[in-house]
Amino acid sequence: MSSADRAAPARGSSRGRRLWRLVGIGASLALLCASATVGVSSSEAAGKGKKAAKKGPKSNVGEVASKVLLDKGDQVGDCADKYALHKGASRVSIDTKVTIDSKGTVVNVVTTVVVDKVAAAPIKECVDALIKALKFPAIPAPLTTIERNWTVASN
Repeated sequence: MSSADRAAPARGSSRGRRLWRLVGIGASLALLCASATVGVSSSEAAGKGKKAAKKGPKSNVGEVASKVLLDKGDQVGDCADKYALHKGASRVSIDTKVTIDSKGTVVNVVTTVVVDKVAAAPIKECVDALIKALKFPAIPAPLTTIERNWTVASN
């Protein structure tokens, strides 16, 4: 075994440790940001720890971002209808977790689809494409995660 062969696993495991650290940091930030973005007024953000002379009304940016996702419910239902209900399924359950950055750009989407009688993959692809195309409002936090679930059933 050459010295180059021995060096490769060390770099790989170092990368692996860094990756897991980043995953841990990202998960921690997502949880922290999701709970911390309840609302920050512009005067509070501008003060950066100093007391603002005049406090404005707080806006709940988490609710606004969640509403953007909620407003796409009809289109999510269309994905379920097209790829499952019209093909014989009786019920589709869609759970999604969307992570957005401070600019309102979607950085990650995790969607789980539970459906009977048909494949879940086309529904997941349809919902993921729909969500990835969304533009959320700017949020005063590095990352925010929004969770939403939909259940669509045939009559």
